Amino acid sequence: LGNKGYHSIRQTQKNYFPDNPCGTSENDGLGLPDFVKLGKSFGIKSQTISSLKKLDLVLSSREFKDASPQIYFISLNEEQNFEPKLQSRKLNDGSLLTPELHDMFPFLSKEEIKTNLII
Repeated sequence: LGNKGYHSIRQTQKNYFPDNPCGTSENDGLGLPDFVKLGKSFGIKSQTISSLKKLDLVLSSREFKDASPQIYFISLNEEQNFEPKLQSRKLNDGSLLTPELHDMFPFLSKEEIKTNLII
């Protein structure tokens, strides 16, 4: 899955350190191989999928169901955020508070969480 870098890290840095991204994409020091070229160099069937229409075509193809090694590099929108996710809250004093695992972002009210917990 290709989102032009390390999206999880990029998303965290964007939320907490927006003025200093580092090592998350080609724009800030991360080098990434071309996996399609790499696969082809080893004689492995390799292609990029950049739309849902092409993904549907590939998934229903005979070639996809073939048992031979294949690489499908699926291009993702690098702005798409992961949710739900564990995310620390930044407090007014600048400190971070990491919630319990059941309290994921986007955050629910304490009342709604209580109605959904099995204790």
